Amino acid sequence: MVMSSISKDKNIFLSAPFIGPINGHLSTANSIKKSFISLGFKLYKVEQPSRYNFSFIKYLKYIFNIFYFNSIKKNKVYYIFLHRTRLSFYLKDFPIFIIAMFSNSKIIVHLIGGDIIKFIHKLSFIEKQFVFFIFSKINTWVVLGKKMRRDILSLTKSKKQKKIIINPGLCEEDNFKKIKIKKKKEITISFMSHLIYEKGIVLFLETIIDLVENHNLKIRVKIAGKVPNGFQNKYVDSIIKEAKKKNYILFVGVLKGPLKWKFLYSSKIFVLPTFYQSESLPLVLLDAMRAGCYCISSSIGEIQSLLSENRGCIIQNLSKNRLKREIITIINNPNKLKNSSIKAQKFVIDNFNRQKHDEIVMRTLY
Repeated sequence: MVMSSISKDKNIFLSAPFIGPINGHLSTANSIKKSFISLGFKLYKVEQPSRYNFSFIKYLKYIFNIFYFNSIKKNKVYYIFLHRTRLSFYLKDFPIFIIAMFSNSKIIVHLIGGDIIKFIHKLSFIEKQFVFFIFSKINTWVVLGKKMRRDILSLTKSKKQKKIIINPGLCEEDNFKKIKIKKKKEITISFMSHLIYEKGIVLFLETIIDLVENHNLKIRVKIAGKVPNGFQNKYVDSIIKEAKKKNYILFVGVLKGPLKWKFLYSSKIFVLPTFYQSESLPLVLLDAMRAGCYCISSSIGEIQSLLSENRGCIIQNLSKNRLKREIITIINNPNKLKNSSIKAQKFVIDNFNRQKHDEIVMRTLY
């Protein structure tokens, strides 16, 4: 597809939380926004109220913007990041679907989380029929990988073949080239994510403390992130309190831009033992691979395809003993650590760059 020869007359409605706490939704939305802008499309961007900044006034403004866009624009495309909870779906997605269907506009749905099957199963029988009807009006699905593609195919009731585009995302490396840090000989193991139970922070810290204090492993550990509001957990609080007393564990808070890249680039091993139910393809794993880390994670969502072919380590059934064994194994095999890290880095550079991302976004629209 020659992008320069394609008409850019489409008016795109893009609504998402573009500012706020960093997560997959926000990062993906901003990547898509940048692609639309760089490709020269007419973009109508609307800040979507989130649970962090929700108010009745902001919600009314959000609804007004949907109607306003529909009334003044032609050749419309509604680009929707699908929510998978009842409240968010009905409050944020449903109004866009209704307007788009009544105006006979093109509907593109971008699925970020890997829990759409669970979302559907929680609906009542009547709700399921209603949601399946809405799904039948979607022109194009955008998913992160093959597993999510299979999920969509299993849910789509329409006999008409749907267009499903795989867009695994983008490794934003605007600040990466500025970072010049030589990886040290000492083993530094890092964790970067929200410090919540389902992301594996408890499992990670319990394993690290066991390795150092019962197996005499000489390592340094760095942890980036914080406990987000509404996700407090007594097990998380307890293990973090204990870990902060250890002189080999450093908590650095939330990092962005150059500080994020310095953190990852100074690490040799990156661990994300996640079992988060909506996990699909964590962007932080892409960043860690790009920075040359050897990554250890679970097999949930699209992670298995990301770390397959000796690009890292996939633990099928997460447990403290299995995680401990994999960390010891890779530390004792420096050649494998180096070779896998190089292979993973090249994979991300080749497949998650801005040019490829823009090409996929263009293919999504046509």
